[in-house]
Amino acid sequence: MNNYINNIEFEPLSEKIFNKLNNIFSKCQFQITEYSLGTLIIYDNILHSKFHIDNNYLIIKFNYNNEIIFQYPIVTINENNDEIEFLALLKIEEYCMLNNLSLNIVNIPEAKIDKIIKRYPNININCIRKNKDYIYNAKELIDFPGRVYSKKKNLINQFNKNYINSNFRRLTIDDINIINDFFIEYEKSIIKEKTKEVLEELLFSKIIFQYLKYDFFYAGGLFIDNKLVGINISEISGNTLITHIEKALYQYKGIYTKLMNECYKNFPKIFDYINRENDMNDKGLRKAKYQYKPLYLLNKYWIKCDNIYFNKITKLPSIQTERLLINEILEEDIKLYNELIYDLDRNKLWGNDDIADAKNILKIDNLNDNSFFNVQEYYFNNKIQISLAIRLNKILIGEVLLYNYDFRGNIEIGIRINKKYNNLGYGIEAFNAICDYALYDLGFNKVKAKCLKENIQSKKMILKRMHCINEDEKYIFFESDI
Repeated sequence: MNNYINNIEFEPLSEKIFNKLNNIFSKCQFQITEYSLGTLIIYDNILHSKFHIDNNYLIIKFNYNNEIIFQYPIVTINENNDEIEFLALLKIEEYCMLNNLSLNIVNIPEAKIDKIIKRYPNININCIRKNKDYIYNAKELIDFPGRVYSKKKNLINQFNKNYINSNFRRLTIDDINIINDFFIEYEKSIIKEKTKEVLEELLFSKIIFQYLKYDFFYAGGLFIDNKLVGINISEISGNTLITHIEKALYQYKGIYTKLMNECYKNFPKIFDYINRENDMNDKGLRKAKYQYKPLYLLNKYWIKCDNIYFNKITKLPSIQTERLLINEILEEDIKLYNELIYDLDRNKLWGNDDIADAKNILKIDNLNDNSFFNVQEYYFNNKIQISLAIRLNKILIGEVLLYNYDFRGNIEIGIRINKKYNNLGYGIEAFNAICDYALYDLGFNKVKAKCLKENIQSKKMILKRMHCINEDEKYIFFESDI
């Protein structure tokens, strides 16, 4: 039924789009670690990231635990361009409508959450503590100014005294063998901590170093007597440096503070803030992150929007008008229902391909007498669409639909009448009744409708209840909230 919506195409994460993505992420001001190429590479085996790269925006889609999830879109021409931002959100909404998905958007910046709340009136919002990124003042982690950092400065001084043959340098893809050797020794050094989660995190950590040929990843290595004992890899996102991986051999006291400080001092680009990612509710990691005095913890919001209006319907309605009854389509209606659908000439003006829809939903090539009846049951059981019979003296003479919920509290109305009952006012009578039901019984914000431009009769009928809001090359679109 979403025939006027064009599905957007996504491509998987691959090296052929690395440069495009880096060009976008490097300018993004969200500060959030998930808006960086490195994070998406590291966790691609979990997130299964895919990308729709438009000239004006980037949409990222995840398939996480068999659930389709989107990140908040990045506007690429002007980050504060509301029009482009809302267009990108509309594309996400339409994709979810077309594929019968809940609307899930994750890692929403705090600066965007007010827009989200205004746009989506019925959402669940989460902001989980363990996912919050730690944001630091870059100058402080480079200079360690004042007494508050005296312990950290002492650690570095002691390290320099104990390991006079230590040095720091940038790592490149030519160093991949010594990096691999480092990980082997690092894994041995944490033998007491080898939980499933630790080993999984270690495996993910190794992945990004395979891409050091790309200069937008900055990897630094700390050496003692020419042996690699600590590594760090970071990436620029807007005015923020995101640290993806930081590992070191624990036996060298002060090594983590020294490694971090050297990486930030030697990073070749200017940055104002440092994102050292989240603590995943690990007590030791949380204490360590607080020792470096974060400016703030970065909130990241997750919203989920379902069709709560359909979810509360347990039984299809029975709506009585002056002459008509609108209620459930029954098995005894199948013959008349099929007659309505197989009137192909008339249904050209309906604008939908019921036969193709039925074959797609039922996964069959040859339809039978029950197929369309089964499809409308499937739509209702899955809270996608409500199809109701329009009856005159108990006889089915047409069908009315509620469909295309847009996640913003609006629903679309569709209606068709058997040609035998045309031009008798039954269409507008049923149309008004179902609009009232949607607005005042179910509580939708607005009712919407569309018709083909050449369908003059439908346009006249719809305008008796709604007003025209816009049109494209094929359809005229209408809405009303009364």
